[in-house]
Amino acid sequence: MQEHMLSTPVYQNVHDFQIQHGKTLFLLQLSQATVIQDIQQKIQDVDVENLYIFHDSATWGEQLHTVISQHLNQALAGWHAVICGDEHFIWISDAALRQAGLLRDEIARVLIAGKRQVYCVHCFHMQSSTAKDFCQCEDCGVDLLIRPHFSERLGAYMGVCANAESRGKPDIKEVSHV
Repeated sequence: MQEHMLSTPVYQNVHDFQIQHGKTLFLLQLSQATVIQDIQQKIQDVDVENLYIFHDSATWGEQLHTVISQHLNQALAGWHAVICGDEHFIWISDAALRQAGLLRDEIARVLIAGKRQVYCVHCFHMQSSTAKDFCQCEDCGVDLLIRPHFSERLGAYMGVCANAESRGKPDIKEVSHV
């Protein structure tokens, strides 16, 4: 019998993840210095040349893809990755690593509180949000309830209309047949 799949992501605690044998690529988002210090202390004896800290800027996505392609395009078997950051950073990094050939089990994800992606199921707009339960879609203006359902493919939580019952029904006009 197949085990039930949960739709919310599972993250590792920074103190619990284990360094794997082989090469490890560390991708860290600079948002909480104490967490980065914990990771740097944990890995001080291994792979420090493969440690990259990304500052919050408009170009971190481009920098991330460059780092991943430099390390993994010519890599042999045995590479692992540790991603540490907010959910937005984690899932963009995860997608890039998996596109480069890493498997799900070769990637450790360590969550630091911050932004996460919300996908509006009404207009298909993707936006970053720090809200836990509710936000408003930047594109269509619908008040969204942020569901606990998470799409790894999109790297986002599903946002559905929070007040559907009060939005009224659309005008339906009768069509007379001639």
